Formats: sequence, structure tokens, C-alpha cells
Amino acid sequence: MESGAFKSKLRLLNVPITLTLIFYLLCPSPLAHSEVALLAPQKGMCYVTWDRERFASEYSDASLKKLSKLGVEYVSICVTYYQKSYDSTKMKRTDETPSNKSLIHVIKKAHKLGFKVMLKPHIDLLSGFDSTYWRADIGFHNEQDWKKWFKEYGKFVQNYARMSEKHKVEIFCIGTELSFTTQRETEWRNLISSTKSTYSGKLVYAANWDNFKNIKFWDELDYVGIDAYFPLTYKFSPSVEELKAGWDKLKNEIEDFHSRVNKPIMFTEIGYASTQHAPSEPWKGGFG
Repeated sequence: MESGAFKSKLRLLNVPITLTLIFYLLCPSPLAHSEVALLAPQKGMCYVTWDRERFASEYSDASLKKLSKLGVEYVSICVTYYQKSYDSTKMKRTDETPSNKSLIHVIKKAHKLGFKVMLKPHIDLLSGFDSTYWRADIGFHNEQDWKKWFKEYGKFVQNYARMSEKHKVEIFCIGTELSFTTQRETEWRNLISSTKSTYSGKLVYAANWDNFKNIKFWDELDYVGIDAYFPLTYKFSPSVEELKAGWDKLKNEIEDFHSRVNKPIMFTEIGYASTQHAPSEPWKGGFG
């Protein structure tokens, strides 16, 4: 079930971007005067292209201006590398990976317009278009391949952590929906430590909605990130009240989790398509 498959495209002046709300949940904190308790909600959008230079285009600049007029405060800028399959240990750019030049342009433009920025690197599978496997399934049968993959992934993360530090990106996401890999707690803690030696801003990991409770390294990060494609109900054509009830249940679960980790919780992605199956499988949809 690939929540990463959510690719709702809004074409603002011919710029395909994915729009996703980002915000912190202000859950009751046992430390009433802590940073956790004092955080204000954030209004944000994911900003994505599958093109090398589109982020540096006049169309992208105009799209950011439109987002600023909508009251958006944060933009989550996504960049994707690819590996051949779930058990590959090499990852690479493709023609759909934004160039460093275009990323730097869009970061600078966003800052100039008053946005705060999160840089959010992704890994996708070149063989994953049939939905059999996706990034959450990345994993290996032997220690040698695990070591190779984390070494390669570390290089990928460090490249963008250095960029984020140089261009004063406010939040850096060290990983997205890599569910099976997160069982390797030691490797992730080592990755976080090395990232902190490069990048001085805030760190988050974007966990898939069905995996955030399993993460063991939240204590090393500034935020708990959830890609929040939660099923709300499995009833066909539910009422508004039934959808609200689904969210009430989730709210209670997330508040309970927050009380245990005592970290601000960020919805790093969220989206529900206008389809009959959206309440039960929001990661699916008629997306281009």
C-alpha cells in the first residue's frame, strides 16, 4: 500500500507540483512551558516536479508566488533518486531528478518570498510502477548488502544536508517511508549523527502512516513526521459524521503517542483524492 503514490498534480502556469498540507499537531504536553507546548500550527505545501530544471523556470517562480498569496508559510521541496528494485544497493539520478542548480534556485526563491523550507529527499524504485514493491519494502537478506545500501544512502543524504546547511534550509527530512529499513536502528542513529555534523537545522523523518509507532530513533530528531494517509472508514460512501469519527479516533491515537515521545508531530504529507475509495485507501487515486 504505497502512500508515496499520492501525486495530485496542480498545474499552475504549466508547472506540475504535488500539493500536500504540512502542519504540527498541538497535543497536550506534560511540560506546559516547553518548546513542544508553544509551537504554533504551520501551514504548508509539498512542492514537487519530475523534471531536471523545472524548479528554476519562470513557471515555478510564478507558482510559488501564487502559493504565497494563499497564505502558505512552508514549502516542502522534494527531490527523488532511484534504485532499480527493492533489493538494489545502488541509487542514482534520472531525468526526473531535479538538478542541484534548480533546487538551489527554488530554495532561494522560496526564501525570498518569505517561505520557510523543508528539503525532503525521496527514494523510489525504477521497477515499482506495478505497485508490487515500493520504497517501504527496501531491504536485504544479508549484512553485506545492508552495509552497502546504508553507505550509498548516507552519501545521498549528505549531499542534500550540505546543500540545506549552505542555503539555510529550516528543516531537513532524512528519509521518507523507508519502513523496512527502520528496523536497523543502529544504522539510522549513525546516519542522524553524521547528518548533525553537516546540518545544523531541524531534523525530521517522514514515517508512513502505518509505521510511525515502530520507529525507535525519534529521540534523536526534532519532529515526528507522519505521511498521514490514514484510512478513516472501510464503509462505502460514508457520511461526513462517519469521516469525522474516523479522524477523532486517529486524533486520540496520535495524542497518546505524542504524550509518550514528547516531540512535535508534523504531517509531512496528507491527501485524500475525490474518489469513492479515498476514505479507505487515500494513497490511491486517478493521478497522472
